[in-house]
Amino acid sequence: MPSLALPALDATERLAALLAPLLREGDVLELVGDLGAGKTTFVAALARELGSVEPARSPTYTVAHRYELADGRWLAHLDCYRSTGPLDEAAWGDLEPYFDGGIACVEWPDAIRPWIADRPTWQLQLDVITIDARVARLTAPADRARELLDAVLRGAATRPAA
Repeated sequence: MPSLALPALDATERLAALLAPLLREGDVLELVGDLGAGKTTFVAALARELGSVEPARSPTYTVAHRYELADGRWLAHLDCYRSTGPLDEAAWGDLEPYFDGGIACVEWPDAIRPWIADRPTWQLQLDVITIDARVARLTAPADRARELLDAVLRGAATRPAA
């Protein structure tokens, strides 16, 4: 997937709006980027787009949050930053319920990759350019790559010229 310029916060929110209708129950969205890259900001915008009845907040210290969505589905937001290596079976057992029956967004996903390898997985890489600007690279599960490309092209076509 080509890089997408996110020159300001509202562009990150538009990206969340573009992705929201493409996500399905059981999907995992890996969020990759340095501290301060906007991963939690993106999840907060995604939660709003999906109809969360409460605002999303960082799960850094609690590891995971679950948000009920207006349509009865739910969105999980996990942060594995504090994991020092791959999770063992017991640690995965604590997190596994967040992946069953909803959409899961995972910051710092390296520790759980072995456990989610069989799930439809998206990845959003966010790179900091300036205090406000980011570059995003988004990849979709192989069977939905065309759907993602079409959505990105539609979004670009409907954006006002600068």
